[in-house]
Amino acid sequence: MSLLEQELNDLSQLRGKTVLVVEDDPLLQKVFKGFLERMTRGDKPIVAGCQVFAEPKKLLDFIGSLQDVSQYIVISDLEMPGMNGLETLRRAWSIHADLPMLIATGADIKEARGYWEKLFSAKSGDGDKYVFDKTRVIGDLIHHLASALPCPS
Repeated sequence: MSLLEQELNDLSQLRGKTVLVVEDDPLLQKVFKGFLERMTRGDKPIVAGCQVFAEPKKLLDFIGSLQDVSQYIVISDLEMPGMNGLETLRRAWSIHADLPMLIATGADIKEARGYWEKLFSAKSGDGDKYVFDKTRVIGDLIHHLASALPCPS
């Protein structure tokens, strides 16, 4: 079994979840949405869908309207005008502390992971698990989605 096949197997806990993407770049919005909606295992889609938000505030408004976030995971760009990804996640966790979230960055990955660990060490601590390089979207996205979700009990 290839590494890609193994990581796709690890994504079984994603089945039925909707991925919420916060990305200000229109091209990357299409890349994320297209990839996530086409990710399949056999003939079945892995995720229920993908909803893209161009602005962090729209994501925060959306999750604020939810009673239950167990069917969602968030991917947020790190560098955006107005509110960066880390602040977006901090505010989102103040609304729903159990919402799984990842940071995507095209900037220095080590620096971004260091910021994550500084800001969120009490919650998660491990920047390697939650921050990925969006310039390597496909492989990193599969790996990080699989590792960000809790193991099934």
